[in-house]
Amino acid sequence: MDIPFHSILVHFPIACIPAALIFQLLILRYPKIFSPWISLWLLGFAALFSMFSAVSGELEFSKAGEMNYSTEILLLLRRHALIGNLVTWGSLIIFMGWLYLLLKNQDDKRIYKLAFAFLILLTACVLTAAYLGGKLVWIYGVGIG
Repeated sequence: MDIPFHSILVHFPIACIPAALIFQLLILRYPKIFSPWISLWLLGFAALFSMFSAVSGELEFSKAGEMNYSTEILLLLRRHALIGNLVTWGSLIIFMGWLYLLLKNQDDKRIYKLAFAFLILLTACVLTAAYLGGKLVWIYGVGIG
């Protein structure tokens, strides 16, 4: 049974990272209503699943090498993998750094603004990777069948 784990797992970082960005904006706007931990744990959840997504993506990429895809598709696959790896490592590093800073200086509001800036970059990366992955599947049929 060949279950497409990559296409299942990628939806968690795709959903959680933009959700963390939205909650971080709400935390900046309404600090008394929203807990500063919401965005952090969403990012941690996304980081965990992005690791599984990266591993399953590498397995799918190795299968794609056997399919004799065109050079254009292989370049698109490599670009998708590169940005996916940026999302994986970026989310892990940002999560760990943010957790450390929040535990050390919970009252420092600059941490929330810095996290918001990093979440904007991370959201841009995850949406770019998602766009390229969707293009690979829906236009070129990579990973189908």
